[in-house]
Amino acid sequence: RGWYDSGKKKWESIHIDDNPLYVTAPYLFVGGVILGQTTTLPLVDPNTNNYIGQTIVDIDPSLTFNGLTNNTELFDDGFPFVINEDGGTVIGPNSTKITNEAKPPIETLILLGGDCTDNNNDIDSFRTILSDMKEGRSNTVEFTRQRKDCSTQDMYISYSPVIVKNFFPLNSSDFSRGVKEYASMIYSIALVLPASSTFQRSAASLGRSLIIVIIVLVVLILLGMASIAYCLVRINSLVIIPMLCLLEEIKNVNRCEDHDASSDFTAEVGSREIKNAYATFELLFKIVRLANSAYFSGDLQVAYIAFVDVLSAFKLLKNKKAIGVTSNNLGNVMCVMYRTMMTTGDDMICGMTKREIISKGTAYFLHAITLGEEAYDQFYEEEGWSKKLSCFHGAPCK
Repeated sequence: RGWYDSGKKKWESIHIDDNPLYVTAPYLFVGGVILGQTTTLPLVDPNTNNYIGQTIVDIDPSLTFNGLTNNTELFDDGFPFVINEDGGTVIGPNSTKITNEAKPPIETLILLGGDCTDNNNDIDSFRTILSDMKEGRSNTVEFTRQRKDCSTQDMYISYSPVIVKNFFPLNSSDFSRGVKEYASMIYSIALVLPASSTFQRSAASLGRSLIIVIIVLVVLILLGMASIAYCLVRINSLVIIPMLCLLEEIKNVNRCEDHDASSDFTAEVGSREIKNAYATFELLFKIVRLANSAYFSGDLQVAYIAFVDVLSAFKLLKNKKAIGVTSNNLGNVMCVMYRTMMTTGDDMICGMTKREIISKGTAYFLHAITLGEEAYDQFYEEEGWSKKLSCFHGAPCK
């Protein structure tokens, strides 16, 4: 049998140093109906290392070849072909039927200009491709072939091997010694298309479409970046800048500075929330100014009510320094009320008796002193004895 002789010769040539699997070309089994292939592995005496026989497995490759020949549609004059590990033709153009007769070499089936005078260069170029295929490589290249009328035709070929893994025991008498793994190429399959085929035109059209898509994407990205930049500018003008101004006003509140509410609190830009915050601080400073004006003009009732409202607002803001200053101002108002009652002989002012005024005034002063001491202790803990500490005491700072 051919498969026995070929498998034995392969073992004798490579011994254990190379892949021992042998796979025959497809052939028709007895009866000429069933298509099959035979795979063999040698049986070796583990003691003498002599060749004893072979194990064989028959496989049915008809599904693969039917898929290539009947179910694979290629553009124009395209065709598939298959060679085995020895380079023998399995199927090729105009030779897709599997028989037990040897097929012509694949270069004869593809390079049709055998009688042309300048065909040798094409044969050498194609044989280089065949050499790569027999070595199990994958690639896509271009080659030129001559037709029967000696006209040339540029072709594209894409090929790749069919690789299977097999295992051979290191010692067939002791399987605990393990096995050695081999990768065997059974076939090399190639697809061939004319360079001037519909496929190439479709590829060129696809390339142009791809360039258009890339240009559109670039334009969209640039528009997106421009939109983001515009949004950032708008956010900066509507949020960040007004927030910085609002922060400066809050600092003024912390410093208890007086300023012109009609000019400093006018927000021409900004979100509704920021404008509402501006309006709140504007109202707060107006109340503070009203309370101070009422106190210095002698309208103690208005000053008292205004300072009480301001104190409530500062408590909501949790501004301890402003709470301390306002508590001190209310203590001063209580003190002036007490002196006024002593001078005029009135029993009540703003609905409060002398005892209530003394009690509330003392509480306001005590609260202001407590907050002042806490602020001083915290400042001293952070800064220590420094120039800033003198500024905290009220000394001029530059």
